[in-house]
Amino acid sequence: MSTLKLYSVDPEKFINHDKLPCDVYLKLGPKKFVKVIKQNSEYNKEIIYKYRDMDSSVFHITKEGMESLKQFEVNLMRKLSRAENLPTESAIARNLWTVQLMQDQVRELGVTDTVIEATDAVIKDSIKSLKDETTLQDLVDGIMRKNDYIVEHSLMISYIAIEMCQRLKWNNSATYEKIALASLIHDCTLEDPLHAQLDTKGMIMDAPIDASTKKHILNHPQDISSIVQQAKRFIPDVDKIILEHHERPDGNGFPFGFTGTKIHPLSCLFIMTEDFVNTIYNSQLSPDLIRKIKKDFEIEYNSGNFRKVLEAFQDYFDNFLNQSPGTIKV
Repeated sequence: MSTLKLYSVDPEKFINHDKLPCDVYLKLGPKKFVKVIKQNSEYNKEIIYKYRDMDSSVFHITKEGMESLKQFEVNLMRKLSRAENLPTESAIARNLWTVQLMQDQVRELGVTDTVIEATDAVIKDSIKSLKDETTLQDLVDGIMRKNDYIVEHSLMISYIAIEMCQRLKWNNSATYEKIALASLIHDCTLEDPLHAQLDTKGMIMDAPIDASTKKHILNHPQDISSIVQQAKRFIPDVDKIILEHHERPDGNGFPFGFTGTKIHPLSCLFIMTEDFVNTIYNSQLSPDLIRKIKKDFEIEYNSGNFRKVLEAFQDYFDNFLNQSPGTIKV
């Protein structure tokens, strides 16, 4: 196999599939490879789990295989997005898989029509979950499974942000598309979940990682915003939301250190929603937790363009606290 030109591939790209459109090789040495997955044939996933846990860089495919895999993922994402009228639980499972494919595709191909189609499917499911009176606890249980922070918190942000848009009376399809797309791809260049959880410049600079990794994390808002700007189908404000999603009302965010009066209102919505999602992601959802978040939000976000969004979140928190366990509505 040493005569083949092979490229390393992340096994997460094919772990959920039964068959692949390309051969996959396992690297055994500097110039030694063995085929472990045959094109269009079912395969034993145990070998994937075994070697993925040891060293995920050992899996390789050809350049032609890489292109076939990309097209395979595009087609799969399009197929998943077109499934309609799914129960909320099934829709969430579909969307978790779709978001993983979407983030891979944005990194490799940019914001394509297929990515927009997938975003619109998530929006429909979010609105349907509200009509079905899906509880916040149901969303937490269904989405935040602690398997993939980047995918899970991205999807959760989109669901909550669309609910907030309705409370703010920003309920039009263009706004939904802006906030949902930004939610789903805002961390897509960060492949390490631990890096994505470094939410402030101080956390990044204090983290035990090398200087180039710190720079990559600090630059990801600009990097992803640039990808959005280069899209053939450019959606206004998505680039701005992503560019500003680590800014803070007190001016201590990054990359620009904007204060609340300079941050775009949709960015304010995103920032507060991500703060909320990150807090409940790492904690047990409870009335006491919501009371603490409400108090913290009143202190941190009661300024500039955050004030109006704060009012919507206060109403959201009060609704949670006024409902009895088991009937809390989002």
